[in-house]
Amino acid sequence: AGGGGARGGSGAAAASPPLRCDSRVRELNARATLLLGVPSLPGSRGRARRSSARGSWMRFGAVGDSAAVCFLLSALHAPGEMARLAAEARRHRDMLFLPVAESHMLFRQKTRYSNFSSRGRGMPTFKQYAFFQHAAAHLPDVPFVGKVDDDTAVNLPQLLPLLQHAACLPHALVGAINWAASVPAAHWSGVRGDRCGFGWSRDAALSNFGRSWGVPRTKGFIAACDDIGAVPTFPYATGAGYVFSAKLLAWVASSPEVRGWVAEARGPGREALQWQKYEDTSTGYWLTYAPFRVEYVNVGRWVHDFRCDPLGAHKAAGGGLYRPASPASLLVHNLKNGGFNAAFEQMQGAAYDHRRCMHDPLTDRV
Repeated sequence: AGGGGARGGSGAAAASPPLRCDSRVRELNARATLLLGVPSLPGSRGRARRSSARGSWMRFGAVGDSAAVCFLLSALHAPGEMARLAAEARRHRDMLFLPVAESHMLFRQKTRYSNFSSRGRGMPTFKQYAFFQHAAAHLPDVPFVGKVDDDTAVNLPQLLPLLQHAACLPHALVGAINWAASVPAAHWSGVRGDRCGFGWSRDAALSNFGRSWGVPRTKGFIAACDDIGAVPTFPYATGAGYVFSAKLLAWVASSPEVRGWVAEARGPGREALQWQKYEDTSTGYWLTYAPFRVEYVNVGRWVHDFRCDPLGAHKAAGGGLYRPASPASLLVHNLKNGGFNAAFEQMQGAAYDHRRCMHDPLTDRV
């Protein structure tokens, strides 16, 4: 499979051992262009997604050469589970254990926005920020550090050259850039950093900011953002995956404003205002505090959800949000139940095969 350029030249990299998540810090700082963190969970579903990623997009030649991939897991699971995860980590050398609780360990109460019927999605908000801090502290010389969902496939032969062209931007955020407003303390929904006024562009989000939908005091009514305490609209990169430049990541990891925000989210009021939704919008909100200009590199045209279609070749060449992958795809999302191998093959230019696309389940080869 194709790869993507390495720092310092491919000849030097070829003579060196492959970069792994557990490689020495010195090696990663010297050779890696990109470090990707993939939040993951124990259990059969998390293991199957890791296995499917290893057997597909992580086979691109850049992994181990100029890119390193780390599955992010909490180090605070029960001893039996930790033993199983540690054995998997020794086998694959692509797992990073962070000393921070998973969201479901922190939030015990059911969510207000579900009318107290469920405990929420348990998104890896705190663990993800711990990864940002870990990378900034130990790997400051890696030019780019990103986060991708565990149901996302990454087209590294396309992404790495793009990042090399973005190296001149000191404070870059690369991703599918959308716009929204945030409600810092949404007591009616119980969400810390609830989202409102979404728009595909700044103008659309600003237009939606002052609009309400439906009839007040009836089911389904959505109040205008400026009536519910929202901050003005801002850009953010969608959670399927995004990449920080090293300098921007260093600020996110060390900013007193951001650290304080996360500490408050973990504090005594964490149940009343839960931070387990909209991690992507939260990251965008933090960047509004940056004391410098953030350069947003919008690659949204090439970030999309995966969907098989009888007209797959035609759909893949289009710009719809839901389509098969193609060599132009950068990040292919929503592979929750399968599609990793089909997307990987399509990224490399394989002709669209609808049956193959529809019958590509997750694999579990520990």
